[in-house]
Amino acid sequence: PVPDAVVDWLRESAVPLRTLRTGHGFSDMKPLAKLVKGAEVVALGEATHGSQEFYQAKGRLLEYLVAEHGFSVLTFEANWPESEALEHYVLTGQGDPRTALKRLKYFMWETEEALEVVEWMRAWNAKHPRKVRLIGVDVYLTEGSAARVVQFLSQVDAELLASKRKLLSRLQSQPFEQEDLDVEATLTALGEITSRLDERRAAYVGASSERAWGEARHAADLLVWAYQARKDPTARERGMASSVDWALAQAGPNAKAVYWAHNAHIERVSALTKRTGNFLAERKGARYRAIGALFGGGSFRAGDWTGSRSHEERTFSIGPAPLGSIESAFTRAGWPLAVVDLRKPAGAAAQRDAVTAWLAHPQTMREIGGAFVSEEAMQDDVLLSKRFDGVYFVQTTREATVLKQ
Repeated sequence: PVPDAVVDWLRESAVPLRTLRTGHGFSDMKPLAKLVKGAEVVALGEATHGSQEFYQAKGRLLEYLVAEHGFSVLTFEANWPESEALEHYVLTGQGDPRTALKRLKYFMWETEEALEVVEWMRAWNAKHPRKVRLIGVDVYLTEGSAARVVQFLSQVDAELLASKRKLLSRLQSQPFEQEDLDVEATLTALGEITSRLDERRAAYVGASSERAWGEARHAADLLVWAYQARKDPTARERGMASSVDWALAQAGPNAKAVYWAHNAHIERVSALTKRTGNFLAERKGARYRAIGALFGGGSFRAGDWTGSRSHEERTFSIGPAPLGSIESAFTRAGWPLAVVDLRKPAGAAAQRDAVTAWLAHPQTMREIGGAFVSEEAMQDDVLLSKRFDGVYFVQTTREATVLKQ
């Protein structure tokens, strides 16, 4: 079992949150200032892609970071070109947010809870001169990025477009429709496009604008990262980290970003593949803060990989966290909803030593990406304070609500 000293530390050090709902002020969140002070990027994790309470907790943390700490851009696990219609809605109120969420083509954004976050952003932007931007940072889809490159080249370099049109047309399709494309040949051709964009930058900017060139260059980078990721998963993570930096640049001087993604993407240190959080931590040091997510049990939506061939999303439920796990310690501490700063355990010397020793050894926690195989497969042994600067804990989760038509 988890040492009593650890449970006592969690009971004393946790910042309990009184609600998951936005619009209730920040009196309960004031102690979180230390956790985020001085950060340029605060990453908010989730232990599943389909739990109602994770959207809500992150939505309230986003509200706090925007209102109290001046954060100005939400970056998230979706592609930038596909997210432009959603940002347009958030900034102007124009368009249909439900349609825009579906355009992202990620199941976790087709939820009523995601829509609530979008509507909060729209309401904030309608009332405040300091706008919050919304920029996707994933690289997986190529359709929108290829269309942006075609659009730009048609304006500035018809010759280059003619020589690459066949490839760029193929890239304007779904990933599964591109499986016969040779990865190396595609990367070589994309490299020729990025080289030409750089070599002829002045002429291209003269024929368009600095912004148009910058967006086309970023779209080309997204295509390169998407194809590099076919042979090296790290390329996706590196691409997302670079895209967070690109989003910060778009948001203007002194911009600060929230990075909304799964725990596995935001972690500062990874056991296997380097993750987005690793790259951001290397680039930003203490200016990067990762806040992971834990839950005691409950329901969530995920793809069915228990033997189903269709892998369709459905609801799964799991029981209480196993005895001795990280989550069981939070359950014993008695806070149904709380945030804990993991960086410097406080308390009397004996308690501090016990907590430090516990954090220094791998402990069991549960999380899942987009696919559910089994409850046992959700468990992993992790060094919690190496992965994250802080964590938020939700005792019981419910499945996210599929977006209504």
